[in-house]
Parts: sequence; structure tokens; C-alpha cells
Amino acid sequence: MKKVIFHAHELEDWSKVIASARNALADLVNVDIVILGNGPAVQIVSHPDIASKAEPLLEKGVTFELCGHALAAQELTQEQAEAIHFTYVPSGVVELIARQEDGYAYIRA
Repeated sequence: MKKVIFHAHELEDWSKVIASARNALADLVNVDIVILGNGPAVQIVSHPDIASKAEPLLEKGVTFELCGHALAAQELTQEQAEAIHFTYVPSGVVELIARQEDGYAYIRA
């Protein structure tokens, strides 16, 4: 199985990583896709217009994760992440390291 983690750091990165993940799903067979947001990208919880673009990928099994440190720094919550069906991870950096150790290809927006 191919494994890839896309990284969104800025709010503006979401459209790029969502498009890239959609392309990967269309072009690859048997792929595990994770999209991680940290830094200002976690503001997606306050932007339903952007978050709604994740829904078709969520339905296809793509995992969306948000960094807990970044959420806290911007006075956002785990509950807000979960409300848009994103997974809360305590540390985005640690998650990126762990996924790469597990063989995930890393792609930054």
C-alpha cells in the first residue's frame, strides 16, 4: 500500500492539498492518505466554506488531522476540529515525524 501525508501550514494551503489528495486518489490504487494541518491552517475550523471541500475526501477514507498545539495557540478547540470530522493530534510536528517513520511520503502544500 502506498502512503502519503500532505501538510497544510497556511489557511490558503487547503485548496492545494485537497486538490492534490483528490488527484492521488484518482491516480493511485490502494493508497492511504492523511492531510495534516498545523500553524494558521488550523483556522479551517472557522471556515465552513473551506472545510466543506474536505467532505468528499473524508467519505473516501482520507484522514484529516489538526495540530493541538496550533489549535490552542489560536484559541481553537479539539471539539471544533472534531465537529468538522477532523482528527485531533497533540503535536503536528510529532505526527509528521511518526508518519514519515512509518513510511509515509511527505508532501507540503
